[in-house]
Amino acid sequence: MISDELGPMESTRVKQHGSAIASGNNEADEQRREVDFDFLVCGEVLRVPLAEHLEEHGVSSEATVEVEYFERVPAPEPQDCLLHDDWVSAVEVRNNWILSGCYDNTLHLWTTKGKHRLTIPGHTGPIKAVAWVTHDDTMATFVSASHDQTAMLWEWNVATNAVECIHVCRGHERGLECVGISPCQTKMATGGWDTNLKIWSADIHESSDEPGESVPKRLKTEHGKFQVRKPHRIIEHERDSPKVNVFCALSQRKLYGPFFFIEATVTGYSYLDMLEQWLVPQLRQDLDGDFIFQQDAAPPHFHNAVLAYLNTEMSDRWIRCAGTPLMTLKGHKEAISSVQWTDPSELSTASWDHTLRLWDTEIGGIKSEIVGNKSFFDSSWSPLNRMLITASADKHVRLYDPRSRVEVITNNESEVGNSPILLEHNGIQNSVRLQLWFQENLKHIKVTHYLDVVLFLLQSKIKKGSLVKSTFTSHTQWVQAVQWSSTEEHLFISGSHDQQVKLWDSRSPKAPLFDLKGHDGKVLCCDWSKPELIVSGGSDNTVRIFRSNQRK
Repeated sequence: MISDELGPMESTRVKQHGSAIASGNNEADEQRREVDFDFLVCGEVLRVPLAEHLEEHGVSSEATVEVEYFERVPAPEPQDCLLHDDWVSAVEVRNNWILSGCYDNTLHLWTTKGKHRLTIPGHTGPIKAVAWVTHDDTMATFVSASHDQTAMLWEWNVATNAVECIHVCRGHERGLECVGISPCQTKMATGGWDTNLKIWSADIHESSDEPGESVPKRLKTEHGKFQVRKPHRIIEHERDSPKVNVFCALSQRKLYGPFFFIEATVTGYSYLDMLEQWLVPQLRQDLDGDFIFQQDAAPPHFHNAVLAYLNTEMSDRWIRCAGTPLMTLKGHKEAISSVQWTDPSELSTASWDHTLRLWDTEIGGIKSEIVGNKSFFDSSWSPLNRMLITASADKHVRLYDPRSRVEVITNNESEVGNSPILLEHNGIQNSVRLQLWFQENLKHIKVTHYLDVVLFLLQSKIKKGSLVKSTFTSHTQWVQAVQWSSTEEHLFISGSHDQQVKLWDSRSPKAPLFDLKGHDGKVLCCDWSKPELIVSGGSDNTVRIFRSNQRK
């Protein structure tokens, strides 16, 4: 039988026992250290008296209960505050360096000791995301995404403190919100307000856009000053104005064209028709397959259908221009707020359209979709536990297992919440979306299966499989940012408009482990890439640094 009084008294008793264990056989008092413990009961950290905890989990007080104890996470300590000139909306740490991005369109490089090394202009809109690509003692590459509709790939010479923009990735039609780097560090993905997910090469050694013209905008430091090469002139044209669209191609032997498009605006499909029916047959006939095809960075040239055709028909005979997307994935209906690579061929995205999606980059489509009840402002995927945490407008942080599947039992007599279950066919990507409406709790779940058949109407019921594993409630305003620990599978941080960063254990959903205070404005971003440092940026124009004190 379990006593109702088991709680703080037992915690102290085990804590003292933990101190003895920590000292081992070393009898020198100065070598002894006190160790605090937390307790895990029924898969959740004990935060209330044991009897109350068991009652909440529906466990009888007469039952035998397994109690696991583990070393308590030390409290993070404030270390530094890095002042900026405007809101800090993006931050990431790599080795001994901190990269931050601001609403004044600038990037900043800092040491983890708080020394400012570089201010980098270049963007013409607020910077919303930054990410390191590679880093060593002498050279580093990183990417920045901005509301100016571009992502810029940068190379930084650490020794000389010189930075240059290697590629400007253009293709989005509205501002960018997020960027993610693939595990192999050769690709990156961007998402934003045009609802498109675009995949790019992160290789800084790709060929230039124009032969004989250096692509990088060089930004070199000289007594704190920068030199930025700007275009000589800018020519603007009205879209869809009366005009004639003409295509020409030039080889060593002849000029192909002109080919006149009948459309007012050339689309990817009209450009593909021209390639299939007019240009490529001539090239194969005249040149007997002995040619290399190169095109510029016009949007129709990199439509998904065009890329698929070129990769299939001329896989080793065409050159992709730098700064153009490898692939564009469509499906979200609102802004994409977060993108994470879960493996070299799989991406996870979160969106303002209330959905989380898993994408397969090999087939170029959606693998699965999870629908929430609020907009997602951020998400973070952990390679340690393969779980997703999300930030939302309803003040909650939620834990999802993207591997979960809703299993159904076909049963003509069954019902779910007295509501019909509709199984409808969706022709896109030969998918069938199973939409379940739950009248009793207003939950809406979509499960996408890649099937090549049209299923019929069934009466079904849920067998097992929960999509939301835990809900973490403590913030009092919008949760703007979340980030898993890179070394501890149960720990993560969250940042909110309530000016606080909170440190959580995924096994303790009722209360955070610690509140990290210091910001005087909204927390807009946070990062825990370096195990020893928790960093966050906000509308108070600062980056706050906490030392996490994790024992290795």
